[in-house]
Amino acid sequence: MKATPVKATPVKATPVKATPVKIVVDSARCTGHGRCHAIAAAVYQLDEDGFSTADGQTVGPEQREDAQRGANACPEAAISLEE
Repeated sequence: MKATPVKATPVKATPVKATPVKIVVDSARCTGHGRCHAIAAAVYQLDEDGFSTADGQTVGPEQREDAQRGANACPEAAISLEE
């Protein structure tokens, strides 16, 4: 039996917004898992106790996707991004 070739459908990339974002860390919810840092170490620095020091930090468009990935990795949902 002859295989029928499958035509690949192109995937449209989601455009990254070209604006900076401010990182907001809810210190009452952060329990120091460090997953944000594990995912995006260039964006999320940790203090000596393992808690994020990124609260109030603004990142440019080139780091926006990493900032979002790090925020999404937080099991306590302690990190949000503001336009």
